[in-house]
This record gives sequence, structure tokens and C-alpha cells, in this order.
Amino acid sequence: MPSHMAFQRFFSRMTLSVLKDLFSQFITVLSRLDSINFAEVFIDGTKLEANANRYTFVWKKKIQRELNKILGKLESLTGEIFRATGEDLRACSDELLLHLLQEQVQALHITFVYGKGSRKTQWQRWFERCEEIVNKRHEYERHLEILGERNSYSKTDPDATFMRLKEDHMLNGQLKPAYNIQLAVHSEYILGVGVYANPTDVNTLIPFMKELGELHDNKFSYVVADAGYDS
Repeated sequence: MPSHMAFQRFFSRMTLSVLKDLFSQFITVLSRLDSINFAEVFIDGTKLEANANRYTFVWKKKIQRELNKILGKLESLTGEIFRATGEDLRACSDELLLHLLQEQVQALHITFVYGKGSRKTQWQRWFERCEEIVNKRHEYERHLEILGERNSYSKTDPDATFMRLKEDHMLNGQLKPAYNIQLAVHSEYILGVGVYANPTDVNTLIPFMKELGELHDNKFSYVVADAGYDS
């Protein structure tokens, strides 16, 4: 009999699309040899904690609030420049403002200074403030891009979403980085597995059924699931 390492070496060489195709063929063979007839499918899910740090969370609402604060900081900076120089740059984006400040610094032959006891010019202070605004905006936009439609993710595992799990040893309802695993079963055979970032099962049923339909090229007559999928 092959060892578990033989299976591991086999699967490690396969791409996900090849594995799905092999799985579909395997279920098709079983349907000819055993009691799989695709008449009904039973679906349930469970949440598995991710191998990620529990305290490296990113929350969408907090990122959106910080992004709104960035706009206020830019408005404050352009207003300060207008009062000091008379240059009205309030219609400029942060990146355009940074470019204009850089050109002005070069035109005035200003050398940036750093460290204790160094006195920075006003132009250097403006430039550094604007540079921080640009960098922070890029950082927050990257967070929102990773989040997508989710409300949270873990920095050490960006695919994991913070969910409330059944295993709550501290009894404080702590949210933990996890995945929502969906299983489809018929005649004691697993017909499909889905991994989702949705904390609830409501939004997983339709995409999971579409995946099963594409995988087995069959439309199940009956779908059996508990009340957690109802909406």
C-alpha cells in the first residue's frame, strides 16, 4: 500500500484545476459503482481557526475612518500653505501636491536636514507632511483592496476573516481568524468542499451550489441544509 508520503508527493505536483478534475472523475466512477445518483445533496459547514496571529487584525470600518481623516489632513496642509505663501493648492491631489512641493524645494536649493538639533525649513516640514499623507493613503487603500467585501482580515494570513467560533475557552466571545468550510455529502460520500471568508452560511449556499454544478456537471434535485442557510 502507498504511504502517506506517496500521496503527499503526488498531490504536491498537481495544480488545483487538475485536482478538481481528478476529483470530479472519481465521483463519476463512484456514481456508476455505488449509490451516488445526484438526486439530493446535504450541505453543512463549520469554522476552522486559521494558523494566524489573533491580534493582527485589520477592520474595514477603522480603515475607512482613517482614510477620511487623511482628506482632512490634506485640506489642513493646503490651507496652511495658502495662508503662508498665497498659493492656492487646495484643488490638488496629495500626489500632485507632493510633486509641486518637491519642485519648489529643488528650485530653492533646500537641503533636508535630520537628527537632533537640526532645524528644518518650513518647506521640508510641508514636504514631509505631504509625503506621510501619500504613504498612509496608499497603505489604507491596500488594506481595502485586500478586504474586498469582507469586514476584517488578519495581517499574518490575509485570506482569513475574523469570526466567532464555537470553541471559546475564555468565554468572552473573542473573534478569531478563521475560514468557513462547507461540505456537500451524498450517500456518505463527500461530493465537494468549499472554503469561504463569510462568517455566516447565508452567503455561501448559492456560490457553493454553483461550484458543485460546475464540478460534477449535474444539477441536484434537492438541496438539504439547516436553518442557518435561510434568508
